[in-house]
Amino acid sequence: MEAHGMPMAALFCALAALLEALGGISLILGYSTRWGAAALAAFVVAATIIFHSGPSSEERIHLLKNLAILGGLLQVIAFGSGEMSLEEKRMKR
Repeated sequence: MEAHGMPMAALFCALAALLEALGGISLILGYSTRWGAAALAAFVVAATIIFHSGPSSEERIHLLKNLAILGGLLQVIAFGSGEMSLEEKRMKR
C-alpha cells in the first residue's frame, strides 16, 4: 500500500539510476555521446521542473546548478565527443 507521495517511486528511482549510469558511461567512454547527452539533458530538465521550482533560495541554487549541467550536455550534443572518444577511433578505421 502506497503512503502519500509519488506513486511507483521505487520504479522511477531505479529507472533514473539506470539512465544516469548509462548516460554517464556513454559520456566517459565517448560512445553514442550525443544520444547519452540528450537523454541526460531530458532527465535534467524534467528533474529541474519537478523538484527545483520552489521559491526558496536553496531551490534556486539547485536550479542554477542544473542549468550549468544542461549547458555542458548541450555542448556535447552540439559538438560531439571529441578526438579521444571511442566513436572517433572507430571512424578512423
